[in-house]
Amino acid sequence: MVYNINTMIRKQPQGSVSGWESPVAIHPGEHLNDFLDSFGMTQEELSRRVNLVPKVINEIINGKSSITRTTAIKLSKVFSVSSEYWINLQKNFEIDLARIEEKEN
Repeated sequence: MVYNINTMIRKQPQGSVSGWESPVAIHPGEHLNDFLDSFGMTQEELSRRVNLVPKVINEIINGKSSITRTTAIKLSKVFSVSSEYWINLQKNFEIDLARIEEKEN
């Protein structure tokens, strides 16, 4: 799908700052999958490193489960990014999803 940048800029009243709104909600599992690819790591290896069953990792990657605070802390230790990074991905996904659903209704 092609997006016109003008349709992605939220119209704000004159004098206020305009912001960009994502036309899609990207689940944090997609980012996690990118990390796995970058590190050459399998889901099974990650599940061992974070002490979670492989099903949990797979469900996050496939967008069926959220990244919890506990999981965020575990992921931060493996990938050397903050737990806040993972929590923010989850929060932003939920906000984008709610905004998109609101627009559709």
